[in-house]
Amino acid sequence: MKKVNYSVSNSVVAVGDGMLVRVHRFRRDFLDEGEPTFVLVHGIGVSSGYFLKLAKDLVEYGDVISLDLPGFGKTTRPDHPLSIAGFAAVVHQIMRFEDVKRPVVLGHSMGAQVVTELAARDPEWINRILLIGPPVNALERSAVQVGVRFLQSSVYEPLDVTAFAINAYARSGLVWFMETLPAMLTYPIGMRLADARARTVLMRGEHDFVASRAWLEDLRLAARSGTETSVPIIEVEGGAHSVIVRHADDVAAAMIELGRQAPPKRRATVKFEEGGVIIADEDGNVHFEADDSSVWEGLEAHRVKWPPVYKAVPLALRDYGVATLQRARNIASYLGFWPGASVQDLRLPGNPVAVGIPGISETWRHLEFMGRALYRSGWDVHLLPQLDYVYGPVQLLSNRLDQYLRDNDLQDVVIFAHSKGGLVGKMSMSGDEAWRIRGMVSLGTPYSGSELANFAPQVLGVDDLMPAHPAIRRQFTDLRANRKITSIQAKWDQQVPSGAWLPGARVVTADVYGHNNLLTSRVAIQLLVREMERFKPVQPPRGE
Repeated sequence: MKKVNYSVSNSVVAVGDGMLVRVHRFRRDFLDEGEPTFVLVHGIGVSSGYFLKLAKDLVEYGDVISLDLPGFGKTTRPDHPLSIAGFAAVVHQIMRFEDVKRPVVLGHSMGAQVVTELAARDPEWINRILLIGPPVNALERSAVQVGVRFLQSSVYEPLDVTAFAINAYARSGLVWFMETLPAMLTYPIGMRLADARARTVLMRGEHDFVASRAWLEDLRLAARSGTETSVPIIEVEGGAHSVIVRHADDVAAAMIELGRQAPPKRRATVKFEEGGVIIADEDGNVHFEADDSSVWEGLEAHRVKWPPVYKAVPLALRDYGVATLQRARNIASYLGFWPGASVQDLRLPGNPVAVGIPGISETWRHLEFMGRALYRSGWDVHLLPQLDYVYGPVQLLSNRLDQYLRDNDLQDVVIFAHSKGGLVGKMSMSGDEAWRIRGMVSLGTPYSGSELANFAPQVLGVDDLMPAHPAIRRQFTDLRANRKITSIQAKWDQQVPSGAWLPGARVVTADVYGHNNLLTSRVAIQLLVREMERFKPVQPPRGE
């Protein structure tokens, strides 16, 4: 590395709510207008002391700024807990105060969430980011699950790093740590990373159980959906969660290379606001489209009526019995005790393509009856193990579907989906790969949410299905793809009690009761096949 002279200043900057933020600046003795400023943001419980070695490596290539987030290190604690957006606002204010030019911003652990929020809120300025060990895996959002992952990673941490972390946690105090933890657990980093539109690099240690490789692959898809630029994943051999300390050289190399990259090109974006959407094209032109309030009036008019309790209870119990038998059959098939299909058994290359998406806690095997019926009707059926269980935000799952369509160059696709799978398909029908999708037939999809999600424990990960959840409300009022959707609903569905009505879509009621019966009932499957035929592309005669 080249050697330069630099000075280190430690200052205290007053921000809102009386907070005094400790800021460290490594400033070189000369100005180079073309080189970046590196900004380093630490995670929950620790402090900027983590970055000392890294800062010394980076200052050879640009000025470096690190700070202690509110309540951590030597920064004062605010009077109230902060959200991730609150932490990001503090960092943004410090960067403005320090007059940062051409920022390249690193976030570690919770700091990766803060940096993502920074980039989403100010994409013109914050457009090159490195996220190291970003939490929280969308499939593991409970405090217990995250705690177990941290403990698993800590086994591989060097003793000096563990000692530093313990000391930092003690300084911040258990109370502030616990007050901050809910913000970290609930932050939708995948969705906000897509909003950021930043050139992004993802990094994890080989033994980082908090940020698994599979989780980073999901974040890669989210980041790429915002910019269409490559999003590298760097895996540090021998590293754990805190790679920034023992493996500072690897981190510095990634930051330096990122600093040499140009910011990504802007692309058309859609931002949902109260009452409508703001659409900005690539040239920066902005216009507003208002929502039609009639979609909510239509929902009220089309709500399915509940049967009397004396009928509803046995209907629900019978449906859950069907689900239990099907799950047992799927397990037996997986173990080889039951003759089940493989994902390749239903393929008919060259025929019209049908892609199946299961619902929550379901796998591709739950779609086997439907897949066999479609196969017999001449469909090339694709069942995707990468969409099993459908846990996590709809946007991340939609990114996985988009990736599959791209990788296999599928076109004129017709989707068939159960439950939450329909939300995944609908989002892809309004995204970058929408041109590949001809239509969708969904069964029992909670397009307007499910009241049962309001009472489900957090560990089930269905909070994004609450009727009042912003993501559900945004998707329900997004009408762009609805004319290409057929929504099949049961006469009564205990898990989607309001029904599966969708404005502008073809809505058909099957003569069955129960959420799970839609997967196996002969009536529902025959209806599915019939509705799929409506979207079937015309095949040219063989030999042409």
